[in-house]
Order: sequence, then structure tokens, then C-alpha cells
Amino acid sequence: RLNSRPGRFCSEQPLLRAAGMQALPMLSSGARDTLRLALPEGAVTNSRTVYAPLLEDSHAPLSAHLSARSTANTDIAVEGDIVQFAPNIFYAKEADGKVQLNVIRIGSLAGSCSVRYRTLDGSAVAGRKYKKTQGKIDFSPAEHARCIDIELINDDAFDTTLEFKVELFAAKNCTLQIRSTRCRVVVLDDDMFPSNDFEEEIKSGDDAALHAVGFRLLLAFISCTFFNVPTIAWKSIVMFLLAQLGNAYYLFTIMLRVYLVDVVLNLKDEETIDDLLIPGNRSATAMLLGAAWILPNVILTGVDYFDMTVLEMGFNIRKHWRVNLFRKYMNYTDASRREVPIQDLKTSIMEDIPDVVANGYLILFEFAGIVGKMACVAYFML
Repeated sequence: RLNSRPGRFCSEQPLLRAAGMQALPMLSSGARDTLRLALPEGAVTNSRTVYAPLLEDSHAPLSAHLSARSTANTDIAVEGDIVQFAPNIFYAKEADGKVQLNVIRIGSLAGSCSVRYRTLDGSAVAGRKYKKTQGKIDFSPAEHARCIDIELINDDAFDTTLEFKVELFAAKNCTLQIRSTRCRVVVLDDDMFPSNDFEEEIKSGDDAALHAVGFRLLLAFISCTFFNVPTIAWKSIVMFLLAQLGNAYYLFTIMLRVYLVDVVLNLKDEETIDDLLIPGNRSATAMLLGAAWILPNVILTGVDYFDMTVLEMGFNIRKHWRVNLFRKYMNYTDASRREVPIQDLKTSIMEDIPDVVANGYLILFEFAGIVGKMACVAYFML
């Protein structure tokens, strides 16, 4: 195995021939090119690493050097062309609208070849951050590079830096470089939290300006959480309905009390005997009312369990914003990180996010429950 240092390609073949070995080029991406040494049958081998210079002309395709040397020296045999991404990671801003990926072909460039490609979800999900794409790349003879365009979805929703992958597969008349069959596409979000409508006030850092738009800022946070945190939209609707379930039980108990006093326990009015749930039996009717009073509590207990173990609204919202904030921080430059003390980041994650989630979003369902109960009381008072 001969590992070549960046710079020039190894041209000292006499040494290899003297040892009875043949150098077969195995092209790969990265800082080094690797040569496979073919030993004569029955040779005694010993593992050793040798570093050799590369060709001085770094601008010419490596395949051209190999083709030229193959003509002059029959000890070098060129294998099939290799197709890969170059580089393995691409960056794009959400506002760019698309990202262009480079796919290169290395080798003799003789004849035609093709590969297929497809997008794969990562932290960025198709339909939300980019459009799912798949297709085929055809290389014509002597063609060494092609491009893939992936459309990005530009919205006003705040997101951290997200990424997805693009994969090459189903190569025809060529070989895929194993380490470069997939590339990462990193999408940089440029939106403000919780809305771009308050970009000027947020960037100013003026507390007075933020307080002036405080209520609208709260509404923007509620909207941002409802529409952008995964699963929270349907969970919020279910949570709102469950909050009213307690009020339905409260209304039901009021009706039971009225019925118990006006009918079951009203011994002075003989006509009430006909209005009993179990005709002619006040005691059985009273027991039935007692069961109707107690059994709904089992349902309410199950609802509380469902809220804590299935919905987990608070946990999911806190996790989403904590992950977003930490990813945002990790993608800062070193200079930007120095402007944000790590203690401030810790305070935001451990204190500020739980506080704004509890008092800015989850409190809405408590408020909805209180309003519903007031409506029940008003119904009987009126």
C-alpha cells in the first residue's frame, strides 16, 4: 500500500518493478491518493507505509496523468471511472432558494456513464425545509462534472441550522466512491425569533422598544410554537378539548345536585316519584346518582395520565427550543461565541425557556379552563 502526500504523484516506478510489484491506481477523494501494489505470486510480504510526491501539475485531472503514464508505462492499469460528490458538505442560505451540488467524474472519461440520486431527511425534513428530489445524472464522453439543483423552502418561520443528505446510487458504467456517495447539505436560517415582524426591535436590544410590542410579541411566540414545533398543533387542539372536559363534568355535577334536591330528596311533592330515574325507588335512584358522580373521575384521571405521558406538551416544546438555541450557538463563529458567555446560554436553556413555555403558551389551556367554568356558572345564574 503506497500512500502519497499531497503535491505530486509518484513517478518512481523502477523501485516498484525491481521489487516485482505493479502499481494499480485506486483513486479517492480527500488529501491522499492510494495505490494498490500487486505482488508477484508467492512473494513474501511485510506491511510498510511509503510516502511519495504527487505530480506537480495539480490543475490537470489525475485521470490525464494516469492516461499519459499508461501510454508510456504498461505497468499502470487504469480501472473504471469514479463518480463522487465534491466536496462532501455544502452550505446554503434559506433565502437562496436552492442549493447546487457538484458531482465529478474521475478517470479516463471514455464512454458514457450514469448515476441516480435522491434526497434523505436529516434534521431538515422534506416539505418543510427543502423539496424532495430524485433523478438521474448522465455523463457524456469526456464530461467530468455535473450539477444537481435542490430547491429550498424559504419561509418566515424561525429555525436553527438544519441539514439533509443527498445520496448517489445505481451507478452504471462507473464506480461510486464509497466515502463520497453521500453529501451533507447545511441550510442556514436567516429568520428572527419569534417573527421577522419584530426584527428592528429585537436587533436594537432596547427593552423599552420590546415592551412596547410585548403583547404582539407574545402572540407571535404562540403562533410560532403552534405552527412550527412538531406535533404541537394537533396536541394543542386536543389539550383545549380536554380542558373543557373538566368543565363538562363540573356542569354535570351541578345538574346532579339540582336533580337530587328537587326530585330525589323532595318527599313533600308526591309527583316527583314519577320523575325518578328508577321509578318508585328513591334509594336506588340516589345510589345511581352517586355512581354517576364518582365514575367520571376515573375518566378524568385517565385524561390527566394521557396528558402527562402522551401529549407531554411542555416537555416537547421546551426540548424543541432548547435544541434550536444550542444548535444556533454551535454554528456561531468563534468571534460570535466570545460575545455570548456560556453562562448566558445556560441561563436561557435552564430558566428562560421553561419560563416562557409555561407562562407564554401552556397557561393558555388553564385560561381556557377558567373561562369555560365561568360560562357554566353564568348559565345557571342567568
